Amino acid sequence: MYPPAWIIASDQFEKLILYPLLDTAHPPAAVLLIVIDALDECEPDNDIRVILQLLSRTRDLESVSLRVFVTSRPELHIRLGFKRLPDGTFEDLILHQVAKRTIQHDIRVCFEHELARIREERSLSSGWPRRDQVEPLVE
Repeated sequence: MYPPAWIIASDQFEKLILYPLLDTAHPPAAVLLIVIDALDECEPDNDIRVILQLLSRTRDLESVSLRVFVTSRPELHIRLGFKRLPDGTFEDLILHQVAKRTIQHDIRVCFEHELARIREERSLSSGWPRRDQVEPLVE
């Protein structure tokens, strides 16, 4: 019989994230970043709660400055999972509260960077893609 999933997740978190961070001595100015994209895709919903609780354990690390960046749709179980975390553990940034111009700028920069990489890899003309082809993607 296998142990419950939260025990496995906790063990993996400790061995793969927490213990290596405890053994790390970075200069005070160095900030490490963990990115978790699309947390809402995690199933079952209980696993999301476990992941958030495990990540909150990194808040007391003194040997390293760590930030965890999580993206997700604002589904109820996600919002409730964050609300159960201790105060000061997270900062909520809701994209529809960010100026549309700022979001479009960030998306444009991302597209331009990735399309330039593709242009270079495939030896495409310097005019590829045209701005009028990229703008609809940004909007």
